[in-house]
Amino acid sequence: MSQNFLNRHPERISDILLTSPEQTELLSITSPSTLFLLEKDLFRQIDIFSTNFPILVGRQPAISNWDPSLPPQGLEVFSALGDPSNLGALLRCCEAFKVGKVILLQESTHPFHPKTVRSSAGSCFRTKLEWGPSIQQDLGDFFALDNSGRSLTEFSWPQSGRLLFGEEGNGLPLNKRGSLCLKIPMSEDLESLNAVSAASIALFHYRLQHPLN
Repeated sequence: MSQNFLNRHPERISDILLTSPEQTELLSITSPSTLFLLEKDLFRQIDIFSTNFPILVGRQPAISNWDPSLPPQGLEVFSALGDPSNLGALLRCCEAFKVGKVILLQESTHPFHPKTVRSSAGSCFRTKLEWGPSIQQDLGDFFALDNSGRSLTEFSWPQSGRLLFGEEGNGLPLNKRGSLCLKIPMSEDLESLNAVSAASIALFHYRLQHPLN
């Protein structure tokens, strides 16, 4: 992902960490980045994924707070996912299906956690993000995926709305279950899908009814 991200967002890269001058040949560097040559032991400590590839040090985009008084613009997503890899995969799905914004609830992991950045393939930098309240607080009107709800196959999505993804394992709090819940039809032998698998199905179903231009 490093070269692809460097090509698309050179202005966000401030520094590049290397272990040898020869590593510059692995990247086509056109951004005004500062190169730092590190000892191999230090580089290995920073290279938590053991890529042995130059490490890009980027500028984190500012994230504003969600304003609940504003109506949704297109489909927006609430996320309480605490696993960094799951959040990254969700953000990748949200970019693919052109979600209006992702509202990160207090239970959510940080969108720029290294594992989130890696699993999102850079979508965390391109998806509109906002900080939201706790999943326990009032979120206004929304839809949510839960086995207690109506079948997704019988549901007609509005053009604009919000979709809630609860915490892994805990699912939705009891006070968030009700008539706005949707379920994905599947074998009764399986209790539930992975959060990101469920998100992909729901977002695809939304786009079947509201195609991308």
